[in-house]
Amino acid sequence: MSLEIEAKMAVDDAEALRRRLAAIGARHVRQTREVNIFFDDDAGSLQAADRGLRIRMNEHEPIEGENTPSERSTSHRTITVTCKGPREDGVLKRREEIEFHVDDADAAAALFEALGYRRTLSFDKHRETFTWRDCEIVLDHLPYLGHFIEIEGPDNTSVMEARRALGLEESPLLTSSYIAMLASFLHEHDIRAEHISLDAATSAR
Repeated sequence: MSLEIEAKMAVDDAEALRRRLAAIGARHVRQTREVNIFFDDDAGSLQAADRGLRIRMNEHEPIEGENTPSERSTSHRTITVTCKGPREDGVLKRREEIEFHVDDADAAAALFEALGYRRTLSFDKHRETFTWRDCEIVLDHLPYLGHFIEIEGPDNTSVMEARRALGLEESPLLTSSYIAMLASFLHEHDIRAEHISLDAATSAR
């Protein structure tokens, strides 16, 4: 079990943020297309307790600009199961997190369903991952919601230092999860869907 400490902010200009990441020397290590599948029981107990249960399927893609075989990232898939605890009090988002890899997403889903959890919503996401000092910085693109940045580090000081280095200290910090934000958007716009694809949804930002 680990503790997730992160700052999440909306991004209006993704290309400008990529330039700032390059300017501070952040290393672009990975880009991934994800499918995120969330589970809860019929009573919505996990959501009510501010907990999350997710299967994430990752398709890792070669990074643009890698030209030699030694530099070029190989495309491959990973499947990750994540259980997140309730958010702790504080300026930054802090949650206990249990995470591990599995070989079979269908088997993991069948296990959850046998335990009384059902699929509630799934969505695609495109993620670019960077590292800077001891922080991992990701630039996410979600259907309907647009672009966001998440800065995760070992402590508040490291995360806030990366935030300042990127000139984002005035950007409002978000504490809501992507699943909560997307579910709210779908409800507000009367969109009914079990899976939200990046290809099918037009960004609202």
